[in-house]
Amino acid sequence: AGAYENDNGTSKEVKIWDISQGDLEVSGADNWYVTCTTTEYHITVAANATGTIYLDGVKIDLRTVAAKNPIDLAVGANVTINSLTSSQLLASFATETTVGMAAIHVPEGATVAVTGVLSADGGFALRGSNATDALGGNGGNGAGAGIGGTGALGGAGVDIEKTAAKNAHN
Repeated sequence: AGAYENDNGTSKEVKIWDISQGDLEVSGADNWYVTCTTTEYHITVAANATGTIYLDGVKIDLRTVAAKNPIDLAVGANVTINSLTSSQLLASFATETTVGMAAIHVPEGATVAVTGVLSADGGFALRGSNATDALGGNGGNGAGAGIGGTGALGGAGVDIEKTAAKNAHN
């Protein structure tokens, strides 16, 4: 805790966080000033959160970390994200077992206002697998949104031999 901001003649406490040191959990009316770069930590926002998250040159790059959103809001959260200087959020790519994640995950029932210069890239989709003689290929897992939802899981391949045998008996 430490910094203060002037907001229409009043001051509010703003807590300071270096994202390279660990995950940040935002809750209540707390306001956070976040700095630095990470390839492993992220920001989670609780359902009761109503404060402001100030990003100052932040880069959260989780492209190689499975199933993580750089900023993840819970249902009921209502926060503002203000990027004071250019910041970048890069979400997890889809894998064989997970979907591409959103840079800022905003589920139904949560709200976020975003201001400033911010690049928010959702995780890329995974291509589907190739079919074999006996099994159709699986669908690839979907890409995540920059701001919004995560991708969807791809469909499972069909067992071609069982399907052919079933159709032969009908």
